[in-house]
Amino acid sequence: MKIISVLITSFNRKSKTIKCLEKLFSQNEGDFNLKVFLVDDGSSDGTSEAIREKYPQVIILQGDGNLYWNRGMYKAWAEASKEGADCYLWLNDDTFLYEDAINNMLKALDIVEKESIIIGTTCSISNKELTTYGCRDDKKVIQNDGVMRECKTFNGNCVLVPSSVYSKLGNLDYKFRHSFGDIEYGMRADKYGIKAFNVSNHIGTCELHDSLKSCFSPKVSINNRFKHFYSPLGMNPFEFFYLNNKYKGFFAALKVFITTHVRVLFPHLWLSN
Repeated sequence: MKIISVLITSFNRKSKTIKCLEKLFSQNEGDFNLKVFLVDDGSSDGTSEAIREKYPQVIILQGDGNLYWNRGMYKAWAEASKEGADCYLWLNDDTFLYEDAINNMLKALDIVEKESIIIGTTCSISNKELTTYGCRDDKKVIQNDGVMRECKTFNGNCVLVPSSVYSKLGNLDYKFRHSFGDIEYGMRADKYGIKAFNVSNHIGTCELHDSLKSCFSPKVSINNRFKHFYSPLGMNPFEFFYLNNKYKGFFAALKVFITTHVRVLFPHLWLSN
């Protein structure tokens, strides 16, 4: 029986978080037991109270509202790793698993090398053919075509990491606050020769966030574009520079740093190209 530690971080999305847990605990029976570590990053909507009432088995860790996704997941993983597990499952609280999701991810792990990462791709509720999150190339999500494929990096919505991989790669990079931590982990795995594969079919649903960030939207004032750009929820240029410098080198990172600022300054010009 495999022990799977599930890592979740949440902030003021009580109804979604409860639905996520409902789908998680409704998984078809299999050769696994779940232990859930959830970081509530200072929610004011009663998230923790609702979880304690409905799912008292969930281990809730408190944040102060400044962890965001990556540092919240880091905190959950650091706590879960103290007890150990056979696998760790990253799960976004707006990702709603199908009943056979975990069994399918474990079957995928059995097919490939044991020191591999398994990516669960998600689709839209309104369009089951549209892959919303999962395996990625440098710029976009790769659409799931029903075939198990190797990924160079990935979104962190639903990711199964065996303990053997964790022992080599460690936790997420705490340098990132919200974005880029999942992308970096995939790039780190690739650097160390650890492969990542998608499950051949979608494992659940998760709706796309805005495809055009506010910082790049001509409909938003320049002050608000830059405010969002530098925020943890935007495309923080210093964290993005750190990522690119780490894997692509200083000059490539500097080029991206400059071009993204130009894109914020002149979104109409950028869009016209």
